[in-house]
Amino acid sequence: MARTCSLCRHERRAEIDAALMAGLSNRSISKQFEITDSAVQRHRSHLPRALAPANRAAEVTRADSLLEKLAEIESAARRIAAQAEAAEDHRSAIAAIRELIRLAELLARLRGELKAGATVEVSVIQNADWPLVRDAIVRALEPYPDARLAVARALEALRAA
Repeated sequence: MARTCSLCRHERRAEIDAALMAGLSNRSISKQFEITDSAVQRHRSHLPRALAPANRAAEVTRADSLLEKLAEIESAARRIAAQAEAAEDHRSAIAAIRELIRLAELLARLRGELKAGATVEVSVIQNADWPLVRDAIVRALEPYPDARLAVARALEALRAA
């Protein structure tokens, strides 16, 4: 019958694990916690398996936090775009829209919905609903002839690519 790791039962296990994860040497950990080098080495060998559930939970927490931050940024960009549109500041409105596109691209990459090197624009154009989206964009930009022309040129450039 296999013995349980002595450091897995150690009263300061959390601190030892933290020191291992921080990359401290076996020797410095053994001195700090008054344990043997061999015990640290044995514990280090199975530590990744033992911490895998905690690491997954930490990754999920970090991802949730990142998605919340992106949602806040998206909200700010939408607010800025609306304010710029209301003020008929076309350059700022287009800049805000550009940032919204970049946010959509980043979210798609984080979710694994977009392959490396691909862009949101290409994915949208290849979508079967693209003609509807294109027409909606053109209609929305009718009151803004300069912006409409800039978007039309950009769409043509994408189609040519």
